[in-house]
Order: sequence, then C-alpha cells, then structure tokens
Amino acid sequence: MPYHVLIRGVDRQPIYVDDRDHLRRWRYLKVAVARFRWIIICHVGMPNHDHLVVLVPEDTMAEGMQFVNGEYAKWVNWRHDRVGHLLQGRYKLLLVEGESYLFELCSYVHLNPVRAGLVERPEDYRWSTYSGYIDASQALPWVNYDILLRQLSPDPIRARQKYRELVERDIARKPPAPWKQIRNGFFLGSDSWVERTKQMMNLRAGRKGPRTSSGRIDLALVLNVVACATGTTVAELLDGNQEPGANLRPLLVAAAHRVGGHSYAEIASALGYRSRSGVAHALSRFEQRRGELAGTFEQIALALTVQ
Repeated sequence: MPYHVLIRGVDRQPIYVDDRDHLRRWRYLKVAVARFRWIIICHVGMPNHDHLVVLVPEDTMAEGMQFVNGEYAKWVNWRHDRVGHLLQGRYKLLLVEGESYLFELCSYVHLNPVRAGLVERPEDYRWSTYSGYIDASQALPWVNYDILLRQLSPDPIRARQKYRELVERDIARKPPAPWKQIRNGFFLGSDSWVERTKQMMNLRAGRKGPRTSSGRIDLALVLNVVACATGTTVAELLDGNQEPGANLRPLLVAAAHRVGGHSYAEIASALGYRSRSGVAHALSRFEQRRGELAGTFEQIALALTVQ
C-alpha cells in the first residue's frame, strides 16, 4: 500500500541550502531502501519541503522516517553551523489507493516545481525522480519505476512515453490538488476502498495490542483481517478444501507467517495441514501468484502493523 509523505521546514523555511544537501538527502533515502526495505516510487525535493511516495512492505515507516529525517537534520545543522529544529514537527502521512489515485498523485508531485515557478518543464528540475520516468539513462538505482510504468505498457519505451503524456496533460489541464479528495484526514482513494481499509484497521484497534508476548500477531486477528480484505468469512478461509478458502490459502499463510510471525508448525496446526511441508508449498504458491496478490497482501500487512 503506497504512502504519500510530506515533510516541511520549520515555519516554511528552506530545508536545502545547495546541491550537496539534496545529494545527502538522496543518500539517506537510498539507505532507507536497503535498511528498511522501502520501495520508493517518486520523490521531489522542493526548497522548503519534500514529497515522497513510498511502499513500505513491513512496519518500518516510523523507524525509517526517524532515520531519514533525523540524520538529514543533523547533517544540515553540522554542515551549515546551525542549531535548532530543521523540520516542522511530525511529517504528514497519507495512505493511497493504488493505480488511478497513484498516477494522479505522482503526476501532481512531479509537477510541483512547475507550479512553484522553479522550471518550465518538470524534466528540467534536477531534484525530482521525473527524469528517470521519461529517460532510462536518468533513472536512479534506488527508485522503483516499474510499479507505475508496467501498468502503462509492457514495452518500457512506450510506458515512458505514456507517463510523459500523462504528466504533460496535467500541465495543460491543471487538475485540482489530490488533497481535496482526502477522506478522514488520512486516506486518498475511493469510498469503497476507504471503508474496507478502515474496517480492517478497526479490527486491529479493537485489540489491546496486535502482538502477543512472543512477538507474534494473534492468529485470530490475522484471520479476521484477511477475511475482511478478501470479502469472505473466517469459516470459508479455514476450509482449505473448497472455494474460496482453497484459492485464498496462499495469501492467508503468507499473512500468518510473514506478517504475523507464526512458524510453519504453528500455521500447520491451526490451519489443518498434515505437516510443515504443506505450509511451505502454500508459500511457494504465494510467490508464484505474487503479482496477483501483492496489493491485497500489502493492505493486510498495513492493517495488522500500522501504528
């Protein structure tokens, strides 16, 4: 599930002094990709604020942002001999529905320098990931361009052309800011998606804590969240011999093991597998269907882990 993160300077003061600051910021984002398993979709560093669109497969948003913002603030204060806060309080976070809303958001982010009058065309702004979307030779190694581009065309060249057309269309038509579509102060997406996501989060919020003393997430909670995300019942999920339970078993096992922290033996006992090899086979099937199941899995992981 993608997040949009907005970071502002204190009192809207500049957070970048020169190119070295921008390069250092990118260095910390690159580290976050490796250390916290972030998947960065787009980034634009404006003079007094930052836009970041990122997928966080695991519960590392808070820790990752603390690292990126904390290390960067220390660097700027040291390098420019300043004291005090650089960034304004807590960053603003939005949870974004995939595909159409993600394209709309990334186009808006990439056009920030144009709207601010810094450049005439988005590709002319150096501290943006846009150039890598339209020109493979400008791609940054720590940015995942495929998440957007592969939805436009299987041909990489055609996909880049289509993304350029999408952004240039928005230059001409000047669509309203996506923020006007925010729901409940946290969600950017369709009504049905917002309600489903809120329902899953409420399931977790109804518990005293998502993890047991052993560090695992209660398996009953995992079952309820997976049922909610897939529009089924817990009883249907537990019946692995009939549909829809049989088809959803790889997703359920992946959620229980990779998000919930349960062992093969625990999952086998709870879900009726004869041995741990059955659990391993289900995880293998999940990997084979990852492209199909990834969006739902991310939604489940978010509902189970977001703070």
